[in-house]
Amino acid sequence: MRRIVSVCLCLGCTAAGVRAQIGPDVIVGSIEEVVRWTDRGDLVGLAIGTWSCNAGDEPIRWEAENNHHPVIAQNLYRLKDGRFEQIGLSWLKHGFFALSYNLCFDDCQETDGRSLGVHCADPYSGDTNGDLFYLGPRSLVNATTGEFPYPFADPEGRGRDRRLMVQRADLDPDLNAGALYFAEGQYVTPDDAAAGNGLNNASYRAAEVSRRGRHIKVKIDTTQGTVESLPALHAWRQVDPGVMVRPVDVPGDGRYFVASRVTDLGNGTSHYEYAVFNLNSHRSGASFEVPVPEGVSITNVGFHDIEYRGGEGEAGGTYSGEDWRATRTASALRWETEAFGVNVNANALRFSTLYNFRFDADRGPTSGNARLGLFRPGTPDSVSASCYVPLP
Repeated sequence: MRRIVSVCLCLGCTAAGVRAQIGPDVIVGSIEEVVRWTDRGDLVGLAIGTWSCNAGDEPIRWEAENNHHPVIAQNLYRLKDGRFEQIGLSWLKHGFFALSYNLCFDDCQETDGRSLGVHCADPYSGDTNGDLFYLGPRSLVNATTGEFPYPFADPEGRGRDRRLMVQRADLDPDLNAGALYFAEGQYVTPDDAAAGNGLNNASYRAAEVSRRGRHIKVKIDTTQGTVESLPALHAWRQVDPGVMVRPVDVPGDGRYFVASRVTDLGNGTSHYEYAVFNLNSHRSGASFEVPVPEGVSITNVGFHDIEYRGGEGEAGGTYSGEDWRATRTASALRWETEAFGVNVNANALRFSTLYNFRFDADRGPTSGNARLGLFRPGTPDSVSASCYVPLP
């Protein structure tokens, strides 16, 4: 088995080959393929092949018959015209057997398949990760703790919408000249989270999109390796050094990443672009507020989210797709969804998901702090996010 040398783009980040963690520590060691599944109307069906690695010093439980196994999220992103947006997300693939290969390390401690051994790697192909039998709802999983009920509920059968479904218009090369694409995998599992190792479970790799007739093809860019232990949002910073990306931690909960970019439009105004990624916060995001001093003119306010498919939702309902409302106050521009107490299925920013916020202003940028409000009740009710904001 060949050893994969992956890339880490941040000082001190945790990745295989950098330093092993104490306890069980699952990471995505490699993203190997994007497999094309059956389309549905204008939706292109995809699945991402992932290799997991145990970078820790204890085995990771991988028991198919209970909730002590990983669940795997698959996401697809597009960078186009200075906007980094999520264009697809899957339901969660439930792990069921761990092989014992060398990939991230050369000293795999083999197991019987009911756990992923120390420094061992386990492959799931795109065919396996797209198998409807193993795909369960995201809505049942607490990504902070890795906990979920087993067996998982199946509210509307095993429809194709549970795969990584992407609008054809978001992929068509004729409609997306110059766009770049990135595939991402993220593992969530209880013993990894309990060991405090849940912040390095997402990795990404560049993808290529082409078209022949009506057939859209998505494949891995083999000229670039997997970027371990960082979510795909960091690809925006890799492509554009003017992007600021900062982690935001919620005490007792999970982590977000907030990215911001300001572009001088050359007419006395600047465009402010924000992308907020929820890595593993169970409390989820409910609002995003950027300080805008009184007297600053704001135009072209925008918002972008990603559609949940296949009947995802909680308490017997389905997640709302309603855009966040934007409101200008005397000191800020604020986007928000419905409160948890009003609608548990409001369009909150849930784990392994990215939302965008944008506007134009007649002031240039300075460094400041936005506020990210939290959806589920708890303390604190919001956290500070370092980013670019308009000058006073």
